[in-house]
Amino acid sequence: MPIMQSMGQCRCDGRQMMLWVWGAEGIGRPARDFSEWRLKMDEKIYKTMGGVGALNIVVGVVVLVAGLASAVLLIIGGAKLLAGKTKILF
Repeated sequence: MPIMQSMGQCRCDGRQMMLWVWGAEGIGRPARDFSEWRLKMDEKIYKTMGGVGALNIVVGVVVLVAGLASAVLLIIGGAKLLAGKTKILF
C-alpha cells in the first residue's frame, strides 16, 4: 500500500485525506506536502519520547528509594525482634 503525496494530500487505498499541521498557537492548517507533515509528526514523537523517558527515570528512582527504605525498616524491625527474644519468659 504505497502512500502517494501531493500538495498536502495523500492517497491511501484510493481514499483521499487531508494532512494537517498544528502550530504552537493551536491553530491547524493543511500541510504543504507530506514531508512537512512527517517532520512535524517526528518532532511530536521526539518530544513525547523524551517526556516518557524522563518520567520512567523518575518513577524508577522513587521505586528504588521506597525499596531501600522498606528494606532498612525490615532489617531494623528484625534486629529489634531478635534482641527482644531473650526477654520472653515461658
